Amino acid sequence: MEINTLLAFKPFWLANRLKSALAASNGRGKLVLLTRSAAAMTAPDPAGSYLERPFRAAAHALWKSMSVEWQPLGIDCLVVTIDDATAVDTALLATITETNVPPEGCVLQDEAGRPLGW
Repeated sequence: MEINTLLAFKPFWLANRLKSALAASNGRGKLVLLTRSAAAMTAPDPAGSYLERPFRAAAHALWKSMSVEWQPLGIDCLVVTIDDATAVDTALLATITETNVPPEGCVLQDEAGRPLGW
């Protein structure tokens, strides 16, 4: 039960701790949730990580909500999927630095910036 509680509440704890620091960045704050491509609720999970999937769905929804609510504070919230083999390279860094969040909120995107289904 303790691991499920941790998975459920950790994103809220993290967001609460980071909000004021990101807001103080004068419009340059960016919060990025890196998740796995297989974590989309529309993709079958071959590993059978059923305990993890509700957490990821909740974290994705939280980030999407924050991406709308925190825009007036100058904070961009992104959700980028990676795979185990994804390296931190210039394409991934460009996706993170160059992505502008639309008024309706962030979209789930892959490391190359292509939109994915939630």
